[in-house]
Amino acid sequence: MDQQPQNIGQPGVQPSPQPTPQPVPQPSMQPPVPPQPVAQPVFTPPPKPGKKKKIIGIILGVVGLLIIVSAVLLYFVWWQSPNKMVTDALLSVVTAEKMNNTGTLVIEAPSSDVKMTITTKGTTNNGALSGDATVKLEVEALDEDVVFDVHGVASDDGVLYVKIDKLRETVDTVIDAIIKQQTQQYRDQGMTESDIAQVEDEDMAKQQVSSMFSLDTLIPKVDGQWIRIASDDLEDNEEAQCTADVMKDIQKDKEVTREVMAIYDANRFIQVKDKVDAKDGAPGFRLTGDRDKAQAFMSEFKKTETAGRLLKCDSTIFDSVDDALKETDSSSNADIDFVIWVDRFSHKLKSLQLDVTSKEDETKVSATYDFEIGQANEVVVPSDARDFKDVYDDITSSIQDSYGVNASTDEYYYDDYDFGVDSNASTLQGV
Repeated sequence: MDQQPQNIGQPGVQPSPQPTPQPVPQPSMQPPVPPQPVAQPVFTPPPKPGKKKKIIGIILGVVGLLIIVSAVLLYFVWWQSPNKMVTDALLSVVTAEKMNNTGTLVIEAPSSDVKMTITTKGTTNNGALSGDATVKLEVEALDEDVVFDVHGVASDDGVLYVKIDKLRETVDTVIDAIIKQQTQQYRDQGMTESDIAQVEDEDMAKQQVSSMFSLDTLIPKVDGQWIRIASDDLEDNEEAQCTADVMKDIQKDKEVTREVMAIYDANRFIQVKDKVDAKDGAPGFRLTGDRDKAQAFMSEFKKTETAGRLLKCDSTIFDSVDDALKETDSSSNADIDFVIWVDRFSHKLKSLQLDVTSKEDETKVSATYDFEIGQANEVVVPSDARDFKDVYDDITSSIQDSYGVNASTDEYYYDDYDFGVDSNASTLQGV
């Protein structure tokens, strides 16, 4: 039997609340989800600089501009100043460890109708030196020019090597000129050609001159032969070696260079007179000297330790310079024109030209040289050189023999020999 709830209908009793039924969602009944918009990147503009940053930027720009302008002014006003360029150029030659040079020296003496041209080529390479020179002598009295070559090498240990080429040809040319000059004197005295032929035979005269000076013996010992001259072979070699050692130290010691340059800066005795046309892009300057400043420079330089070392080597080493400065004045006996050309950027000496004309006899000296500082050819020391003492002994012996002198006793071989000379005659008999 079913039981009924007993509280239903009874007063004061509320029925229990029943839960509200929830609808069951059906999948097919859900609305579609709308597409979501894609977020776009947001670009935030940079903040505008403040007034303080603008001022800093302007200041930095002005400072940079001032630095550039200062550098340009420094380059043109100081680095490119004529005195700076000239000083650096001269110093570049003195301190150069490597240098090539070529040049020509011409000496003309109108009063003597003589002109000498010397063409040179030289190299300095870390203390070693080499040079070649061709000497050309033009004399009006000579039918031919006298031409010979001189070669020299100085090793870094102070040994000198010398060689002369074409000496035989030179001597023959001079002898020919002497004989022809003598013949002309005979003609001027009114002698006929037959009389001259009796007095002087050219071939015989050449032979006599060669015999008199032992040329046939001497020339082969010197012509084309390298001769080695050590410091021991020279007089006063100790002084020369001492001086050379000090000069090497001066060239290498930067402190000494700065000390000397400081004295020179205070007493610039080489001054720029004016500018000249550029040469191969290198500015040119005409130079002049100031005697008073040169004397002041020497006076201050003598107080240095370097000068003291030089004076210890040779107490008279500065005498010739002092004498020259005392004699030099504004009324010089010569017109001097000295021009140099300097590399615009490195301030190395590129070329120089020196012209000197005597006011007394119009003798002219002209020198033109070109330089390659920082570059050097190889210096080759001769391996087949003869010692100077050996050559000197040979020459001395030959001269003594030619005059009939015994080298050991100084006795004359030919005291009793009759040369066929008549003391009352003016010419050789039988010639």
